[in-house]
Amino acid sequence: MHLKINKSECASCGNIFYEWDDFLLEECPHCKSDLSKDKSANVIGSQIVEAELDLITGRISIAGNNPV
Repeated sequence: MHLKINKSECASCGNIFYEWDDFLLEECPHCKSDLSKDKSANVIGSQIVEAELDLITGRISIAGNNPV
C-alpha cells in the first residue's frame, strides 16, 4: 500500500515533525500547539512510502523513499 508522508514545520516552535497526508495531526508533537488553526504548520516536503504487512507475524514495515 502506498502512503504519502508530509514533513512539516510547526509555525509556533519551528520544530520539524512528520505526519500522514490523509491523517493530519491536531497538535504539534513538540510544543502541543493547536495545528487546526490557519497556517500553524507548513509542509516543507513529502514522500511516498510503501507499507508492508507480514501476514504471518502481523508486523508492519515501511519500505521505499520516493520524494514527491
